[in-house]
Amino acid sequence: MNISRSLTVLFLLFLAACDSADISADYSADRAQEPIVVAAKIHWFDGSVEQGFELTKAEDKPVYLYWGAVWCPPCQEIKNTVFKSKQFIAQTELFVPIYLDGDTDRAQAWGDKFDVKGYPTMIVFNPDGEEVTRIPGGN
Repeated sequence: MNISRSLTVLFLLFLAACDSADISADYSADRAQEPIVVAAKIHWFDGSVEQGFELTKAEDKPVYLYWGAVWCPPCQEIKNTVFKSKQFIAQTELFVPIYLDGDTDRAQAWGDKFDVKGYPTMIVFNPDGEEVTRIPGGN
């Protein structure tokens, strides 16, 4: 796997998704009574951060760490645009995506460890746990 290429593509897709959401639900008046099909979504790793980093070594995948909060307006904007982009979702399959809810003690401890200054922050780590790139929040 070419990690550098994957990181570049992920970053470019993030920037593109910031400008326009890829909405998968197609709504029209004549289809208003049909159920809305839920779009594909990011399959966030549901174990601990430590387990996520262990998995990256075993699978030779980078980590995509997203640190956000429910009450954070920029975080909500990212969730409603970037995280709904089919292209972005597809790219996250190349990573171990980890979501940390900034309102939890666990996330605060990791935020301190990774020197996170604000919401939302996105960090990519290589399979060895070294930071490759970051999109900082709160600046």
